[in-house]
Amino acid sequence: MEKDKARLLADNGVYAYEMLPVTDVTVVRIKPRNFLGMAIYVTLCCCLPCGVIGLVYSIDSSSRFDRGDYAGAVSAASKAKEWSIRGLVFGIMSIVLITACLILMSIWIWYIYSLECDEELSYYTLPYDLD
Repeated sequence: MEKDKARLLADNGVYAYEMLPVTDVTVVRIKPRNFLGMAIYVTLCCCLPCGVIGLVYSIDSSSRFDRGDYAGAVSAASKAKEWSIRGLVFGIMSIVLITACLILMSIWIWYIYSLECDEELSYYTLPYDLD
């Protein structure tokens, strides 16, 4: 007679066994998205420091989930996402800024060249005479 699965009932002097239901609970946890691909892309193409930090948090998220720390895995995955997005935004902004600077520099060089160019002969004159 197992005490946890059955209990003895007394009803008018007649004893009967009532089986108690046994419930097994299985908790299935889905591995959180760790943004590893995004972190690798940011590391290689956009911003190396932010991408490396994103990679560290992404790998930490996977290892925490494997150890059974679901809350820690979710936290590390969100940090990996934040750092990857920061690196992506910084990379795009720096590409736009560098492109704008190159365009402005080429316009400035063209302007300087056009000031030093002899307009009548339409060729470049040296600032010093060599004669």
